[in-house]
Amino acid sequence: MSLALWVPVIWYALEASRSVSRWLSLLGYSIAGPDDLEGSPVDRAVYSALMGLGLAILYSRKVNWKILRRNNAWLFALFLYMLISVVWSDYPGVSFKRWTRSFADVVMALIVLTECDSFEGLYTVLRRVLCIAMPLSIILIKYYRDIGTAWDYLGNEMWVGVTTHKNVLGQVAMIAGLYFLTEIMRKWRSKSWRSMSVWIYLLFLFMTLWVLRGSPSSRSTTSAALFLIGALLLTAFNYLRSKAAYIRRYLVLGVILVSVLFLALTALSDQSLIDTALGASGRDSSLTGRTDLWTDLLRIASDNPILGVGYGSFWIGNTHGLWDIHIWGPTQGHNGYLDVYVELGIIGLLILGGLIVSAYRSILSEFTRNYDIAALRLTILTLIICHNFTESSFLRGTVDLWFIFLVVVIDIPSRFESGKLQQA
Repeated sequence: MSLALWVPVIWYALEASRSVSRWLSLLGYSIAGPDDLEGSPVDRAVYSALMGLGLAILYSRKVNWKILRRNNAWLFALFLYMLISVVWSDYPGVSFKRWTRSFADVVMALIVLTECDSFEGLYTVLRRVLCIAMPLSIILIKYYRDIGTAWDYLGNEMWVGVTTHKNVLGQVAMIAGLYFLTEIMRKWRSKSWRSMSVWIYLLFLFMTLWVLRGSPSSRSTTSAALFLIGALLLTAFNYLRSKAAYIRRYLVLGVILVSVLFLALTALSDQSLIDTALGASGRDSSLTGRTDLWTDLLRIASDNPILGVGYGSFWIGNTHGLWDIHIWGPTQGHNGYLDVYVELGIIGLLILGGLIVSAYRSILSEFTRNYDIAALRLTILTLIICHNFTESSFLRGTVDLWFIFLVVVIDIPSRFESGKLQQA
């Protein structure tokens, strides 16, 4: 792996933990915190420098943008529409800055994917960040509780570790668990399960499970549940390796069976199957107040249903008095699709849907060529899509899952042969 990979490593490390200004504040430096409109000048300088380095790296690799644009037409359309929507934003300056930050994630993803071996490039980024994030989170939670723990608006303790919120720590742990599990499976298949590295990854996996368990009073149930689903998917793909040509058929059959089972159980149950599942997980049917927020967001979005209010212009401070209605002070819609609808309207949702469908088609066609990377891409993409039903990471340049999403949806021709992306 090249030294250039350290740029996306640093980028992902900041997205998966805290901003530079927050870390410096914890170390005792007097740093101006992030502002809703202007942000932090320290953070802006750091992210601008990383983006500049990233663009220089891609320029030196002579990426063929024509091929890249052709293979990722939906992604280019999405970012173009996001940029155009700045025109009708109430805060065009803020919107453009947020667009730039989101586009920087594309730059970082492309650095990973244009490595000689994009599969190992992704694994290297995850390993360098998550092997530090998980044990450091445990240390902060257990021994530096003023940093590693926080309290929600009801006074419940939540574990935040290296991040700023339990849900952020949960989604970082979800990806970490999948990565460590994948490494264990790789070692097992290569007959090197007795090596020290397998036991090290097992130790990291146990650390991750401890973090996912969360505080007894407040934990990220969504991330924990999705990790279990992801683990089952990876295990299933491991056993279906010899039948790669039939993966598409198995997936369609699986969707049909799950749908039939869901409808049958719903018809036979006295209450909604969703309500039953939520009750079993300890949640109420309002998803901890999320459904009330969604109702308000749908009402607000109905004023601009086609075009939206403009990218990055909605969640700025106490927008539309939502903090007065919802006492926890939401800074996102807790639904990625709803957030896209509010800011980019139906047009934005359709483009995002096209991107997701295109990514699935690309992944399914890759199973017969690069089984391991296809299985990992499909698992992560599925989990992020599900995650956005109760959290929001789409288009958000400050969220680690947006970077991961871009890495798995960007279509690089013969992903192991980045040379095809070089200019002739």
